[in-house]
Amino acid sequence: MAGSLSHDRTTPVSVVAEGIFSRAQRFAREGRHLAAALEYQALADLHRNDVNAALRCYDALTEAEIRIAGEVVAESVLQTTPVNRSGNGRERPTSA
Repeated sequence: MAGSLSHDRTTPVSVVAEGIFSRAQRFAREGRHLAAALEYQALADLHRNDVNAALRCYDALTEAEIRIAGEVVAESVLQTTPVNRSGNGRERPTSA
């Protein structure tokens, strides 16, 4: 496939690495941390001695985990919070 950044004998490894790195950065900017982590992992696999790629992969996975944990907590809170039906911003007193 012409023009792709696949790793073959005609494409220099540095060009492939630049493509992987730019995709990883774009995914991280967009908040797609799992996708960014996969790209950084591919970069670390391509260059076994690249500690920075491994650390960026770890950071992206940490961000993804924090985001997912936040969504789980928010969902849990939404399910357990009583609904305010009075419209005045306060809960109605319940009569016993």
